[in-house]
Amino acid sequence: MFLSDKHRRAFEAANRIMADPIDPIYIIFKSLDKIDPVIATWRYLHHYRGKLGENPRAFNTAMKDFYENPDVKSYLRANKVDHALVDLVLKLQDRKMAWDYYEDPERIFGSKRLFEIPAHVAREAIEGIPLFLGNDQ
Repeated sequence: MFLSDKHRRAFEAANRIMADPIDPIYIIFKSLDKIDPVIATWRYLHHYRGKLGENPRAFNTAMKDFYENPDVKSYLRANKVDHALVDLVLKLQDRKMAWDYYEDPERIFGSKRLFEIPAHVAREAIEGIPLFLGNDQ
């Protein structure tokens, strides 16, 4: 109702694309939407490193659904999304690997061959974006 004609047309074009589940743009946006919560779990581990109280493993246990959600991998594979992204999800959904990252990030990112995508790209997605907009506290 409050959109200009230009913004209304853009909104309608986006809705047309998102209404077609086989459109490559739809597939990549949906893939990123599915991957984001998995990366966010690692972002929490990064942000709250050393601040999770007396039983920090409780957080990792509470995030069970993010580690065990098979829908993410299934969607990526069914839509033939790049294998490197599937590999990234497989690694990020590994609870032990996430805990190793919490304890010592170099245990994960010190291994240059761990991810099929460059490790610095995965690390930037986790550590390079503030958890909270405006400040990172």
